[in-house]
Amino acid sequence: RLGGFRFDTAPEPEWQPQFIAVSAITPQDFTVDLRAADEAPLIRPDAQRLCVTAFGPGGPIPLPGQRAVLCCRSGLRAFAAAERLHAVWDGPITLVALGDPNGDLK
Repeated sequence: RLGGFRFDTAPEPEWQPQFIAVSAITPQDFTVDLRAADEAPLIRPDAQRLCVTAFGPGGPIPLPGQRAVLCCRSGLRAFAAAERLHAVWDGPITLVALGDPNGDLK
């Protein structure tokens, strides 16, 4: 039996990062690959490899005018890093879900 669980009247979150395609990343972006080195090569040569916990107070932030692009396999780490970054920086933040570089469906 299903009952009374609805979202159609729930308010949208005040802040929510957007997903973009890999092809939308530019050299001007502050691009971060959140995957481990043994998980996949860097998404781009100009990307930084960081972990989610690097973001927050005292952590890295984009330069003025830059867009943050946070990349990981599924988007979950990117979203977690985006929330931490948003707590200390109010610029544009986008996410990229890269999928498995080996094509595994696990």
